[in-house]
Amino acid sequence: MPYDGDQLFVWTPELSIGLRAGAFNGYGKKNDLDETRKRAALETWMTSVTHEATGDHLINRGNVLGYLEWLEADLGEIGIQNSKALYYWNQLRLVVNHNNDRNNPYNDDGVKENLEAFNKWWCSEHSQLDNSLLRKPFKEGNKEWRVVHANQQHGLVALFKQGILTGKQTIHHGHAYTNEQGRGGMLPSRSGGYWAHDYQTGKSGRGAARVVLGPTGKNDNTREAWFTDNHYATFVRVYGGHPLVRSPH
Repeated sequence: MPYDGDQLFVWTPELSIGLRAGAFNGYGKKNDLDETRKRAALETWMTSVTHEATGDHLINRGNVLGYLEWLEADLGEIGIQNSKALYYWNQLRLVVNHNNDRNNPYNDDGVKENLEAFNKWWCSEHSQLDNSLLRKPFKEGNKEWRVVHANQQHGLVALFKQGILTGKQTIHHGHAYTNEQGRGGMLPSRSGGYWAHDYQTGKSGRGAARVVLGPTGKNDNTREAWFTDNHYATFVRVYGGHPLVRSPH
């Protein structure tokens, strides 16, 4: 199991709210927390935890899908059906519901088993997503670019949610980027050119990390999305993260 030096889970990608050490006996080197604290720790975590890269709750909120549901959809696109991370999350939820019944003993072994299985498959399924995209670069002409999943990249999905994919020059304005192939550049030539945004703010500041968007399509409003973390020296093509991100495949 991926534990750090303090015997706490290693989530890859990270989850934005930490799981308190007393979730089960031995986790975080703690063995002396009472059942009330254990129940509170798990209930708070399962209710509040969000995916670090997207800010989305892992569980659904009303009619809005949570991250685990659309992780399963992402996996389906690469031929992996039925997310095991989602399965073990739901199994853990059943254990926690049972644990919260004061007439039942705290199921320490059940919490440990399902949390460990969830953590294992959380890390594994994200790795499978990454590896699948690495095996399918975006190719055009005599050049190819590595593909990354937006849901793995801290900050990308947050910018997409703010609206940088909508409108002619998008809400943050940014600035034009014209370094295209045919001009000795790094990106394929596109009629209408590209529009660049600072990765942290979405605005026009010239930081090293940039999100670069292509023009909208002829028949829809999707855009190519590209990412550079070295001031345009190299790019990766972005996949997913928002319905308006055009698929590279």
